[in-house]
Amino acid sequence: MLIASGNSARLWDISTGAPIGPVWSHQGPITAVAFGLAGTLALTGGKDGFARLWDVPTGLAIGPPLPHRAAIDSVAFRSDGRVALTAADAARLWVLAAAEQGPAEAVVARVEARTGQTLHPEPETFLTLNAMALARESGPAAGGVDLAARRRDWHVRQAAQAEWDGRWQAARWHLGHLVAARRRDWTLLARRARAARAAGDAKGAEADEGRALAIATRPEFLDWLVHAEYEAEARRDWQAARDDLDRLLVEQDAPLNLRLRRGTVRARLGSFADAAEDLGVVVAASHAGLVAFDTAFDYHRALLLIRAGDLEGYRASCEALLAIPRQNFRPEAVNLIAWCCALGPGAVAARETPVELAEAAVGATPADRRAPTLNTLGAVLYRAGKPDQAIDRLKEGIRRSDGQGTAQDWAFLALAYLARGDAEGARPWIDRLARRQPSTDPVQLWDELEIEVLRREVEAAGKAAPVPSGRASCAARRRGGTGQVRSGQVLPNRLEVRRS
Repeated sequence: MLIASGNSARLWDISTGAPIGPVWSHQGPITAVAFGLAGTLALTGGKDGFARLWDVPTGLAIGPPLPHRAAIDSVAFRSDGRVALTAADAARLWVLAAAEQGPAEAVVARVEARTGQTLHPEPETFLTLNAMALARESGPAAGGVDLAARRRDWHVRQAAQAEWDGRWQAARWHLGHLVAARRRDWTLLARRARAARAAGDAKGAEADEGRALAIATRPEFLDWLVHAEYEAEARRDWQAARDDLDRLLVEQDAPLNLRLRRGTVRARLGSFADAAEDLGVVVAASHAGLVAFDTAFDYHRALLLIRAGDLEGYRASCEALLAIPRQNFRPEAVNLIAWCCALGPGAVAARETPVELAEAAVGATPADRRAPTLNTLGAVLYRAGKPDQAIDRLKEGIRRSDGQGTAQDWAFLALAYLARGDAEGARPWIDRLARRQPSTDPVQLWDELEIEVLRREVEAAGKAAPVPSGRASCAARRRGGTGQVRSGQVLPNRLEVRRS
């Protein structure tokens, strides 16, 4: 029987009431469990965004955690137990290796050759599925306790935990002992190079990386580093992710999606000008047709430029976006172009052009889904110097949604009332902004940046009291961003797109 509570779960023998094996742990509450291979294999998922495989007879973990971008909702096994399914922000399939076959001595030799690890009486936590099956079949080795192996296993566990916690000097120390014991294991050198880089020792990182590349091929090393960066993002270690992406982008043939990912990570760390620079490279490739065109790239770059204080760069980006032919654009993309021009003051010289785009988007959107497009229309009407019409459209959008509106609605209503000299009319909307509680969910990064940009503008309007960051929750609508459909390379978009 398995009992889960909070961040942990444990197997119990229902006949004796005694626990079986160690506690199964996650970094967040366990949300899903499944059993496979006639109950000998278990899969758990948690709110920490990781799934883990477990060997039921021993209660030990099999392999490293499986990272996801969001909390895991459900897990399952295929009927034969050889494929696992996990569902978080998207569903993923994981193919599980079958157990090695043959005499125990031959299996031992093959597993040790493939993993660079020595099997011993107490299998350590991070064994492969093949090695765990072998440990069950072959039993304890003769000759008593291997103290050297126990010390090595302790370093294995401590190094992994130090990396997880971001204690890079400690990780280097433990990895140093492992490197000394397994000199041909290039992944240990790669891990120590990564830890040195995170600890600020560029020379040490370069030396270890050179040793790793003397054993592994460059594609093998870079593939390993891509996976390490992905895991850093999954556990929200943005500094480690940025360091990994900095290293990956040194390569001349680095794929453009890494630039996109670094832009997002830099934004999370508050390096808005650097993030805008990364997004500028992606936008240029998008406009040149080198990757599939997506107005979301332009939107995020525009927002970053404003947040970095580069209004001149923001206005140039809006003018460039308006110059792109829009014959095949969907209403969502047209709406997002208009919204880009509403994010900051003086976006374009022809102030009526964004109004025309927003009106076209409203007309092309079904009546029951017009709230986001009416929000955009109200915003660009304010930018065009028409506060009365802006107020009408913004309030119409609120009525068509939940009756409460979003922080973006409140900000533009406050600005519109202030523009026509009605401080009393602006006060209720300013108060709503003041009571709003900012989200700490990483998925809401772009909404929160957007709201902060507008909040600062309201504060700078000069006719109202300063608006604090806020203290009450608000579910923000998101609007779509894909433009005309073109063939060619499609970037994995790590930037959340505002959707209608």
